[in-house]
Amino acid sequence: METEHSTAITAAVAGVNTPKPTPENNTSQSYAVAAAKEAIICSYCNKGGRGGAEAAPTRRITPGINLRRVLRVGSWNVLSLSDDHRLPLLSGELSRLRVDIVGLFETRRPGSGETSSGGYTYYWSGMSHGHRVRGVAIGISSKLQPSVVEVTPVDERIMRVRMKHTLGFMSLVAVYAPTEMRKTEEKKMFYAKLDSVLDQCPPRDTLIVLGDFNATTGTVRDGYELCVGPLGSGTRNTNSSLLLNFARSRRLRIAGSWYQRPELHRWTWYSNAGGVAKEIDHILVSTRWRILQNCRVYRSAEFFGTDHRLVVATLKLHVKSRRISRGNHTVFHLEKLKDLTCAHEYAVAVSNRFDVLGALGDPVELWDTFKRETLQAAKECIGERPRSRHGFVSTETLEKIEESPGWKLVKATIVGGHEIPDRMAMRVPVAVPDAPIDSEVCMSRWPQ
Repeated sequence: METEHSTAITAAVAGVNTPKPTPENNTSQSYAVAAAKEAIICSYCNKGGRGGAEAAPTRRITPGINLRRVLRVGSWNVLSLSDDHRLPLLSGELSRLRVDIVGLFETRRPGSGETSSGGYTYYWSGMSHGHRVRGVAIGISSKLQPSVVEVTPVDERIMRVRMKHTLGFMSLVAVYAPTEMRKTEEKKMFYAKLDSVLDQCPPRDTLIVLGDFNATTGTVRDGYELCVGPLGSGTRNTNSSLLLNFARSRRLRIAGSWYQRPELHRWTWYSNAGGVAKEIDHILVSTRWRILQNCRVYRSAEFFGTDHRLVVATLKLHVKSRRISRGNHTVFHLEKLKDLTCAHEYAVAVSNRFDVLGALGDPVELWDTFKRETLQAAKECIGERPRSRHGFVSTETLEKIEESPGWKLVKATIVGGHEIPDRMAMRVPVAVPDAPIDSEVCMSRWPQ
């Protein structure tokens, strides 16, 4: 026994002493390895160590995000998040606006990793050679952070986080698309890589893409009715066509184009030179479930010198149970089958009707004919059961209730020449058999 304990202790210590993931090697595999080691150590500690130590309390397993409650996801280009002292301000703004998950762009953080500040955990992905340009990140509220299953940094423009929810899994993808001034080849390469990342997502995952796409949707919906709503904005260009084709191929709905709102709550980017405002930051939601409830821009969100506005989409899943209509089904009077004459008559009628089944070859037609002829024979020989018009309580049951000495549920009770209504009948004291009832005492139990 001691040998087994020492072996377990050695394995646990070896797992603890393994170097933790660094921003350079902080990939999805390192996250999975770290989680596996933590689970092994916790499992050993819960069983008690050497010498009969008391078992540690079992960790509560988080079921995941509850999509039946409101989930607020956002998209925000912050221009720079390279310094850690900016994180408390960002967390404060997100907490004030009750944002649970947010995609951040132009974070300008090199490499990849994670950090926590102000009740939020931030996962980022940037340039691999250390340059502080571009970069994306995903911020997740601390109450939802235990639901994170996998973090996959791709490059300075794309990253993915997979989370568990109560009905399955959710894949969140943060993207920062090239601007309109970039070459067409670079734009096509970006969307090709984005498609390859989404191909790695399990097909049953709820897909949500948060991004600064640097593209407007336009107001023409021809060919894109599924992904673009009737309230699009801007003039379509090359970036717009790439965005719409991507959304249509992935069956994603561009949230901002489906809801009527003032223009001040629509524009996500304002030119520093003034006079130009566009809706280029978007939240794309899977159409598998109808979880999109609202989408708008919050102008009150401030973060240093960014010229972008925070976009927030409200998600909630409404599950409706499908009621099976019983219809007017025929209920046969099966009690008649206890009569041997009726039972024999029904058996003969069914046998005669089955003669036509031998000529049928199609299984569907065979079943339909069998069902129709059997029900018709039952209708002619057995008949329908008469429906009771007196409720579900039989006459015999009512008679037994009236004969019992504790009968209280009556329509009217006469005590001392006074009529007691239904609502007062429950207050009448139960009389002992053969004992007189004092009407004055009874009438004093309720107001006149």
